[in-house]
Amino acid sequence: MALPLRAGLVPRLAGSFQQRSTADQLARTLDQGDTAILTSDGVQATVLSGMGGVGKTQLAADYAEPAWAAREVQLLVWVTADSREAVVSMTSCRSSGASIH
Repeated sequence: MALPLRAGLVPRLAGSFQQRSTADQLARTLDQGDTAILTSDGVQATVLSGMGGVGKTQLAADYAEPAWAAREVQLLVWVTADSREAVVSMTSCRSSGASIH
């Protein structure tokens, strides 16, 4: 696999997106090289979960796009995790070397 590589479509930020402390906490966690999981309880150093509409996708997109544009990451894979099958499908296609856009 040649890098840089981008797979999946990162959604645009909503016009009403507002920066919040969770976004700063997410950035600090990821900038340290840790894995971030967003839950309804905040950011933990280790999947985005919580009720629909709380802004999980927007927080992730807010971090992903600028990091990609600044070439801070060499691999950006965006998986819309509507279901377990969607995640398994995306990861299995990527591991088999299939091209996904």
